Amino acid sequence: MATKAKAPVAAQGVTKRAAARAVGKVGATTEDEVLATAHALGAALHRVGAVDAATMRDLDAL
Repeated sequence: MATKAKAPVAAQGVTKRAAARAVGKVGATTEDEVLATAHALGAALHRVGAVDAATMRDLDAL
């Protein structure tokens, strides 16, 4: 049975840094995964102009 190849991390809208935080370390907690997802979403919204720089700095602080 053929397995479906996953899209590259960048194509999934998740930064490599966020993906490394959520998946790369052994025993990543649910909280780490949620924060990484929130940061990735905020970064994507910032790229399209839906989130301003001040809000992105708040997300970076998480």
